[in-house]
Amino acid sequence: MRILFISRRMLVSLSLFGVVACLVGVLKLLGGSPTVTAWVSAGLEVGQAPLFLAGNPQHQAVSLLVQLGEECDEQQLGQMLHILADNSAKATFFVPGRLAEQQPELLKSILAGGHQLGCCGWDETSPAELSLAENRAALERACAQIEQAGGVRPAVYLPPFGVTEADIRRAAAEAGLVFVLGGVDSGDWQAAAPEEIIAAVLAEAEAGSFVSLHLAENTLTALDTLLCELAAQDLNFCTVSENLLGVEAEPEEAEAQAK
Repeated sequence: MRILFISRRMLVSLSLFGVVACLVGVLKLLGGSPTVTAWVSAGLEVGQAPLFLAGNPQHQAVSLLVQLGEECDEQQLGQMLHILADNSAKATFFVPGRLAEQQPELLKSILAGGHQLGCCGWDETSPAELSLAENRAALERACAQIEQAGGVRPAVYLPPFGVTEADIRRAAAEAGLVFVLGGVDSGDWQAAAPEEIIAAVLAEAEAGSFVSLHLAENTLTALDTLLCELAAQDLNFCTVSENLLGVEAEPEEAEAQAK
């Protein structure tokens, strides 16, 4: 009987092949452009997922990054989806795997509205509290659960609490995820008043912007006016993946431009 010997170098190569296979799916979702291929290659070399805080200004659109918690108020979500539909606005909803497991019907309602599903980990634990292996396992578990609930594997990752440590970005890369953050902070997470949310976004939003939002009463009160004001500036609304199509800058340059 022959014993199959696999060297450490071969194991690394096989692991890298698995990461590439996951990222091929991301390339398809993001249009398979040579630019995205370059991001992925660069990310694999440094062991980190590409990071973006904005998209392509040529689309003349902003992307709404809506982060949901482990528990989601179905009525509030329905209200947000209704407001978005009334304004012909698409958004990217970042959901934790636990929510997908416990309330899969909510993910289906999001997709039915033409929106995108992204991942924000398994639960609300800060990724900074987890090891590389734990983050990798949490993302794989979350992505699998989101795909099971919605039928689509997420391609983008928004980390809870905005943490960007190298190991977290590496775990995202190995899960085949593009790492994004809201370059425009609405301030709704700190219970800002509706008029403050509107003012904060309008002061910074421009073509290509990623606008960070949460599902809360103050956000819902502000949302219709906010969307109308953005539309009055000739800005459309598209998902994160749509906004990333055709981006010419390298991830690091996109991050610097967003600041």
